[in-house]
Amino acid sequence: MPIFQRGTTWWIDITTANGERIRRSAKTKVKREAQELHDKLRAEQWQVCKLGKKEDRTWQDAVIKWITEQDGHKRSIETDRYHLRWLDDHLGGKKLSQIDKPLLESIRDAKKSEGSSNATANRVLSLIRAILNRAKNEWDWLDTVPVFRFLPEPKERIRWLTHEEAAAVIAELPEHLAAMARFALATSPVYCGDRSICGESAPGSNLIRPRPESRLRYRSIPMLWRSCETSKASTGTTCSSTKASP
Repeated sequence: MPIFQRGTTWWIDITTANGERIRRSAKTKVKREAQELHDKLRAEQWQVCKLGKKEDRTWQDAVIKWITEQDGHKRSIETDRYHLRWLDDHLGGKKLSQIDKPLLESIRDAKKSEGSSNATANRVLSLIRAILNRAKNEWDWLDTVPVFRFLPEPKERIRWLTHEEAAAVIAELPEHLAAMARFALATSPVYCGDRSICGESAPGSNLIRPRPESRLRYRSIPMLWRSCETSKASTGTTCSSTKASP
């Protein structure tokens, strides 16, 4: 039974030359179209079995195999699922061999047109590349993977808290954690990188921490009067100008 009908949809039933059975929906209500698809798939399977030609797998095949292998141990698997659902409109029904550089560039542009950042568009492209690389190197489904360029991203991603945001966070915390948060914000090397946020420091009072690039060099970071008051209220101590050991 090469093709048969379930409801209004036609299905394909093929037995390959090596005895493997393939049964799948033709996704059409037209018998002639289902028969054409059947004949095409049967010819492809014959070439795979008799001539050693690689089977031209679909993007859906790769997605299912990727999710099956990654599910349970990849921490970002839900992010993958989110991106893959979005990609279904662009790659659904495509053969892996049809995924080329122009198609990937159109996907990149489509993601950007939604207002996504370069970093988000790059994460989508990275997922596609990871799946294609695995299809080539581990699954033996592809001979080559298209080369494409990622979008430029800023080298550093810095997000400064405003006074209002910091106050809103502290207001939601219980008092013992609020005191810790105020002290952390007042003495943080990153937070105190902006003088307009840190304000003026207490004279003669410094917090010394090593530079990231060297354990032998130090830099002084002003300790605010506010951090001194927080420390005094929590521990009963007073601020001093002592330096921390390396």
